Amino acid sequence: MLPRGFTLIELLIAVAVLAITLALAIPSYSLFIQKDAASAGATNLSRTLNYARSEAVSRDVSITINPVNANWHEGWVINEGVNVVRNIQSADSRLVYVGAPASVEYLPTGFVNITPGTELQWTITPNECVSEAIRRISLNALGRVKVETLSCP
Repeated sequence: MLPRGFTLIELLIAVAVLAITLALAIPSYSLFIQKDAASAGATNLSRTLNYARSEAVSRDVSITINPVNANWHEGWVINEGVNVVRNIQSADSRLVYVGAPASVEYLPTGFVNITPGTELQWTITPNECVSEAIRRISLNALGRVKVETLSCP
């Protein structure tokens, strides 16, 4: 009768193969998490900008987006005058919003209250940036939102 089970040698080889596979996969997974966090942050902000524009046009009033506690990474609030339309919490505290404006105001026409020909920009960067994990959001005077992917410096 043949013995059942694994020998110690077979078990050690299986553990060694698993350890090598994990050692190769973890750096790639970290990169994936950073890219995904920046992408999710950019999507969240660009959707908010489009929503605020839509509300300004449909309500025929000015709509303002302000960062919570003057920090975009903490979230933002959409206001119609003094009334809060929506409060959005930032999904990821690992993101840094660089060069962000103090606030954004959409006029009832859907245009942004800035000098024509200029843009408002947010650069969203993970705390530990690697590869192409940076997202830049640009908002022009017509209210058009553009999201770009940038490489880390």
